[in-house]
Amino acid sequence: MLAFDVNATNKFPFFGVVSILIKAVNQTDKIVLHAKGYTIAEDKVQLSAVAAGDAGGAGDGAPAVTRVDLNDTYNFLTLSLSKELQEGASYRLTIPFSGNLKSELEGVYISEYKEDGVDQYLIATQFEAISARKGFPCWDEPAYKASFTVALGHARAFTAVSNMPQTKSSSDNPLEPYWPWSKIAETFKLDSQAYTFTHFAQSVPMSTYLVAWVVSRFQHVTSPKHLAKPEFRIWARRDAVNQVEYTVV
Repeated sequence: MLAFDVNATNKFPFFGVVSILIKAVNQTDKIVLHAKGYTIAEDKVQLSAVAAGDAGGAGDGAPAVTRVDLNDTYNFLTLSLSKELQEGASYRLTIPFSGNLKSELEGVYISEYKEDGVDQYLIATQFEAISARKGFPCWDEPAYKASFTVALGHARAFTAVSNMPQTKSSSDNPLEPYWPWSKIAETFKLDSQAYTFTHFAQSVPMSTYLVAWVVSRFQHVTSPKHLAKPEFRIWARRDAVNQVEYTVV
């Protein structure tokens, strides 16, 4: 889950929370994953036990996270625990983070274009091959696969798209336990009525580099129903959207 502010004067700040369901295959008192390019809210990192059949993290007995170390050279995020994970047990790891987007064309980045002579901005992703770690803490190894459920916060003037279909759009802040709206509003300088969170369906199992999203002011053209099932959309700048019709007929 991430919340973005597509505002150049505000240096494109964002807040995020990643929640990962994990199963311990061996006993260990450390968890090591990848992260790069943002600040981890160390005091908010949590690990909770997951009871059998419960993916929500409601179980008891999880070790506490006692130390958080981020190695900028190797992009390793190491979490030291108060006791060992139990072999075969399931846990939910929650990591809040924040930062500012850059225009470096990898990870999650800002892209700029002009429309009627005015600078416009969009957010896009390029995670292949090992740049998903620049978007959110994860095991950024192409051989590993997981299902992803994405939620993106953005100003209502923008549209968010991702790998999977949208399930809902809501003004409720899913980051609230970790990033209260008061904190987000103070940083973004936005009223909650001008902001929304777009939620997407859970993906099929896939590598981290395949996760993708765009937050933009683009418009779209939908394929004719008699030509494509399921139908698809092509998104483009407002001044170029009339040119994409040739690709859907």
